[in-house]
Amino acid sequence: MTFLAPGKVLVGERAFWVAEDTEITGGGICGDPETSEAEKCTADDLDAAAEAGNLTVEVTIKKGIAGRVTQK
Repeated sequence: MTFLAPGKVLVGERAFWVAEDTEITGGGICGDPETSEAEKCTADDLDAAAEAGNLTVEVTIKKGIAGRVTQK
C-alpha cells in the first residue's frame, strides 16, 4: 500500500480513492499493530499507514472508490 495523495492510495498497480463511508479496519492502520483487528479507522489513519509503508491490505473497489480496506 502506497500513499499517493490525501484520500488516494495505491495497492499493487491499482489506485483508488477513500470515501467518508469506506470501512477501514486493521491494527496496523489504527489500534494495536500486534493484531490485525481494529474497528472504525479513519481515512487519515489509512493515509498515515500508507505513508509509513510495509502494510498489506485487501481492498474492495467500486468505480474507483474503496468500499472496504482490511489489513491482511
